[in-house]
Amino acid sequence: MNPILSSATIAALALAMPLSASAADSAPSPIVLTIADVQPQVIGTERITPGLIRVEFHNTANVAATRVTFEVAASGVSLTRIDDVGTFSQGATIDHNFPNEHGLANETISVAAVQFADGSVWQNDDAAPQARRQAVSLLGQR
Repeated sequence: MNPILSSATIAALALAMPLSASAADSAPSPIVLTIADVQPQVIGTERITPGLIRVEFHNTANVAATRVTFEVAASGVSLTRIDDVGTFSQGATIDHNFPNEHGLANETISVAAVQFADGSVWQNDDAAPQARRQAVSLLGQR
């Protein structure tokens, strides 16, 4: 028996292993998005109109958030992550705009992770399957 596993075997094991509890078992996001507006970049014949991502949110946790990571996706595929860094106190309404360099019309935005002033972190469990797919994809490139 060969102790070295093939890439295919490792990939199969990675797909079979649960990475975390299901979304139903996880705590709800401590960041509530009240506006998540994604305007795609438009490339015309004479000029480019930059895209815009607008998020308005508030922190429902008892501890101030210091970093909120948003995931921008289209058709279930992660396009980018945006880190919003600052001090986001409980209940305060935060309204920020970020550039959007993608030209896709069906982009969505969600909260991927939150870091708090006390060092604790909330992670969106729904992001785990995407991370697992990326790890398996990297195995296939070897």
